[in-house]
Amino acid sequence: MASKFLLVAQREYLTRVRKKAFIILTLAVPLLLAGFGFVVVKMASSDNDSTDVVEVRDDSGLGIASRLVSTPQRFETAAGSLAEAKKGFQKAKHDGLLYLPAGLDVEKPAGVQFYGKGNISLKKQAGRGNGAEQGLF
Repeated sequence: MASKFLLVAQREYLTRVRKKAFIILTLAVPLLLAGFGFVVVKMASSDNDSTDVVEVRDDSGLGIASRLVSTPQRFETAAGSLAEAKKGFQKAKHDGLLYLPAGLDVEKPAGVQFYGKGNISLKKQAGRGNGAEQGLF
């Protein structure tokens, strides 16, 4: 009885494996999976590599705006009140506005706000300090 089962299993296996569709799908499915994986990775890492311009409105009196290092983003000082800085930020088409309020404590930066256009990518969020709030237009 076992030998009959093995003969039937062997015949079924060989008839399935010899089909053209089986051979094509055996080769195509791993290539498709690799292609989808590549597309997902490419989309996740496709953050715009151009330099972002972030305006900084510093009411803290600590001179933090002048000490910001412009590596992935370029920081520019925003003049006027916060409301004027918001209007100027929108007109200048810059990528963000960082507001440092008066009485800011560097150890506990409560009240720090970042205003950006649209959603902020994960790459840009990693650069934000702890306790920063985000205000979106």
